[in-house]
Amino acid sequence: MNPRERTLSVILIGFILLGGGGFVGYTFVLGPIKAQDKNILALEADIAKKLNRREAIQSLQEDYEKSRRMSLPLDIDLSRREYEMQISGLLRRSRFAVNTIAVAARPVDTKSAPTIDRKKPAYSKLSFVVAAKGDEASLIDFLNLFYRQPLLHQIRNLSLSRTARGDGRSRNELDISITIETVVLSDAENRSTLLPISAETALIAGATVAHRVDVIAVESGKGSPYRYDAALADSPPRNYPSIAGRNIFFGAPVVEKTVVETVPREADLAPYIKLISITHETSGLVRAELWDSFNDHEYRIGVQPDGILSVDMFYSLGGRRRRDSDRSGRDIYIGSEETGNYRRYQVVAVSGDDVVIQVPDDVRDVNLRFGGSLVVGGALPTFVPGRCYVWHMGQMLKTALETPMTSKEARQAILTSGGIAPPKVREGR
Repeated sequence: MNPRERTLSVILIGFILLGGGGFVGYTFVLGPIKAQDKNILALEADIAKKLNRREAIQSLQEDYEKSRRMSLPLDIDLSRREYEMQISGLLRRSRFAVNTIAVAARPVDTKSAPTIDRKKPAYSKLSFVVAAKGDEASLIDFLNLFYRQPLLHQIRNLSLSRTARGDGRSRNELDISITIETVVLSDAENRSTLLPISAETALIAGATVAHRVDVIAVESGKGSPYRYDAALADSPPRNYPSIAGRNIFFGAPVVEKTVVETVPREADLAPYIKLISITHETSGLVRAELWDSFNDHEYRIGVQPDGILSVDMFYSLGGRRRRDSDRSGRDIYIGSEETGNYRRYQVVAVSGDDVVIQVPDDVRDVNLRFGGSLVVGGALPTFVPGRCYVWHMGQMLKTALETPMTSKEARQAILTSGGIAPPKVREGR
């Protein structure tokens, strides 16, 4: 073999070794690695899909639990009897004449519901036919009360007609017929009350008091004293009073023109009021200070170890700080009604570096008063908070008011802070 042939032989052997090594490497190393990478990507996509599915199922479970609580009680006879009483009470509270109200229950319907395990109906449907005589204002009040109740019910049919004249009744009176459907889920709560009871109220006030509050709510026609995030008519808000502007029987109400004097309005003070400090003393006293840079006013919030809460407002006069007794007491008062920027905020808790405030709702507080009177100190409205906001240290009031707390967050903040005020507070406005 000459040198040229040996060189070619070496080159050929090199190509054979290189090709064979590449084939072996791809077959036994690179190929399996790529296959594993592909499998990993597929598994990751499958995991993400299953996680999304799990989150969707959990969300549906939460929604179903809310619906289960809003279902009528599992006892059909109890549900029928109590619901008839509830509707009659709502009609009376809406100023319908008592002698014109009639509520009749229809037979229970289980055939129209879809079936679940072992052909068991998913729910039972209770229907009621309501007849009453009254004006349009009473109807609007009833609709507002009806859809604020935390129950699975709806109005399926609403019929209105003018009442025949000649019987001495109001010329604006209507004959009203309403068909209502309610639902009892197959696994509804087996409670002894029509309306669901707030767990916080049952825990604080006791099951007996909570049960009594529920019974009074049904019998009096006041409706549920508890607010639920899952209320059916919360979103979007329903503007039932607009019905009066489209009265097809008697026309729109006559509105007298009035001359309104223009009142100069001062600036909204929320962007100028800041939470500047919160101190926790070893004695158990908690102090929070607010600063109104627009008016040079100072607010001091104090929570005693026994829970008594007070708010004092100070202003400057003659180089000295003086307490304004008219704006000191239980709440924070800012602005004035004369200038159009008056606001009032209730302090419901001081916790850590935060102050929890609530926008007062006088109508809500009146409706809750009958239930609150049964709880020691009338503290029930505190455990059924309205619109609450958390005000962080160093934050302006306007920023705090941009994000409301949920009812659950507000109740949790109140229960964990120990800042619930008993009935005795410092005298003030």
